[in-house]
Amino acid sequence: MQRFLGTIWIELTLYRRGIWLWATIISLISYLIYGYYLFSKEGLGAGQILQSSTFIVMAAALLGMVAGVITANREREAYLEEVMFALPGDHVRPLAKMAAWFVVVSVMMALSIFSILTIQYFWDSELLSFWWMTVNYILLYWGMTLFVSGIIGYSIQQLIRSFWSYPLLFIIWVAISPYNKILMPKDIADFLNQGEMDPTAAYSDFQGLDLSWEPIGKHLFLLLLSIFLLCIALCVEKRERSKKRGIRFVQAIVVITVIFGLIAIPLTMKDTRYNMDDLFLLYEKDLNDYTQKEKNGATQKTNLPVPTAPSFEVDSYQIELKHNNKEITYRAEMEVSVPDRREKGWLFFTLYHGLAVGDVTVNDEPVEWRREGDVLKVKWMEDDIKGKIKLYVRGTTGYKNPIDSSSFYLSSSFPWYPVPGLRNVAEITPDHRLQFKNLELSHPTSFKVLVDQNGEVFSNLPKKGKNQFEGNVRGVTLLFGRLVEAKIDGKHIVAPADYTKKLRQLLPKIEDSATLIGDRLQREEPSLPEHLFIVPLSTSVNLYPMELTSDQLLLSAEEFRIFYLQPDLAFADPLNVLPAFYWYNRYHEEESLFPFLATALYDHLYGNRTPSELQLMAQGEAPLYGDKGKNLQELAQKMMTLSEKGKTEELKKLLMEWSGKVHKGKEEIQERKQLLSALQD
Repeated sequence: MQRFLGTIWIELTLYRRGIWLWATIISLISYLIYGYYLFSKEGLGAGQILQSSTFIVMAAALLGMVAGVITANREREAYLEEVMFALPGDHVRPLAKMAAWFVVVSVMMALSIFSILTIQYFWDSELLSFWWMTVNYILLYWGMTLFVSGIIGYSIQQLIRSFWSYPLLFIIWVAISPYNKILMPKDIADFLNQGEMDPTAAYSDFQGLDLSWEPIGKHLFLLLLSIFLLCIALCVEKRERSKKRGIRFVQAIVVITVIFGLIAIPLTMKDTRYNMDDLFLLYEKDLNDYTQKEKNGATQKTNLPVPTAPSFEVDSYQIELKHNNKEITYRAEMEVSVPDRREKGWLFFTLYHGLAVGDVTVNDEPVEWRREGDVLKVKWMEDDIKGKIKLYVRGTTGYKNPIDSSSFYLSSSFPWYPVPGLRNVAEITPDHRLQFKNLELSHPTSFKVLVDQNGEVFSNLPKKGKNQFEGNVRGVTLLFGRLVEAKIDGKHIVAPADYTKKLRQLLPKIEDSATLIGDRLQREEPSLPEHLFIVPLSTSVNLYPMELTSDQLLLSAEEFRIFYLQPDLAFADPLNVLPAFYWYNRYHEEESLFPFLATALYDHLYGNRTPSELQLMAQGEAPLYGDKGKNLQELAQKMMTLSEKGKTEELKKLLMEWSGKVHKGKEEIQERKQLLSALQD
């Protein structure tokens, strides 16, 4: 042990005397300070800065390999190699060298962690609340890569004592870098990549930095591979210098252990995080499903009953929910009142089709039940006026409410629990996108929700304990991820780190925009609700970046990040405020044209865009499809004709009347055409 520690001390002394080590440390700290300054100036958060540090991973790998080569060549260049082999304790020298390298890497990582956390503190970053995530990320992506690369560099230099070791190390360096996809198939490249899967991707505000099993498994794989190479190098060296079978036996055991480890590591890797490609696949699946549903409905090729309001009520919900990677499971108990017997023995619920149902009982007795699409129907004893329905649910909630290992979002307007009655969950818009509807309950209902989750879960329900919520609301929203909670002007705020500071200036601008629209439409504008959540509404697949429910204002985290320096450009824009405050805040059976045409007409009458949205629709420059698209373009052309005739006041009156009819649920396409025809006459 004394020889082992002595060798470590000598190696550390040599490292300390090397100029390259100090130059590296100074350069790293300088980059972190300057990089944080530049990124924050551009409105990019602390998480994005770390995730975008791909070239630090590449530099760490290159630095580690160079350090390994220097360590391997040190005695050889000083002509001391033969002397060192002859000295007692030579067998511990390579291990001591690696231990010294580990100490050097640890010191560099400690300085990096201290620098980053200090910068976050002085920059007043809310990401400091998740300091453990930052620490683990640096240790895994920077520290592990640096340490493993040093072992690889040392081992290769010991095995190939010639110029050819350098080209080989360069190839290995490229192979484990984030840009290896240029040279090899994607699957192999992803497996070897020691950095981010997509260095150019935006930081995931909800998921946080990627610390899932996939990158952990890849780094462990390379660590074991480097140990394997080190064992091979030591075996070759001992075979040339010594015949000690004991040493070879021990080394053979190590090699066998490493081989088994290499077999086991890939089995532990799990793809547990969603990326944008995954969301697009989920979106395409839902889009195809609901497109087919609309086609079947138009041609009467469906066995499902038409959407109807419920003839019963759910008096209370009790939900015990668990989150497991990309799905949720829960047991629900519903107290049901059935005063009306129109259902003829069946109670119909709306429940998203991605959620499977089982173990359904009524008053603790198994009953007949059926599931088709978004419909769940349960057999009910006709003489019972009240009763309890219990069921077990497991599955996913699609792109609208994404779930993965590190985050989930369940919206109160989405049927992730059984909603009484038959409702259309989503419909295809005129531009062939998917718009989910607001399926909140018709009145406040008692909810008790318990979430089995290690981290903190947030909700619009009052909190009664750790991840326990209880209260009367029209729907329950649950949020879990790298989120922070705040109070701003009495509003309950839940948002990703570093977003809350922008909301204090944004909220009055949203309210002013909604008030102005309400005055022009002669509608009483909805006030800002009690809860404001920044949620994963991806505008790449979601129609609108803002939604209003009975007690929540939901803002797209993606849109917030894009407009971080001036979020009012997105969220106070009438094109987003009007559909959120005057359409999405209630359920509409079939009215996908209103948010398109009304916002376009409003923009034409009151906006300053050139050309206006209405002109683009009328000229066919907007992407419109199918019968809905034809109807929309036809109406836009008629409105433009009226505008060109100078009938601006008539169009304003039309917009006010139309908005009022939609609000009351009485608006129909034919009635719109009649109104337009009357104005033209």
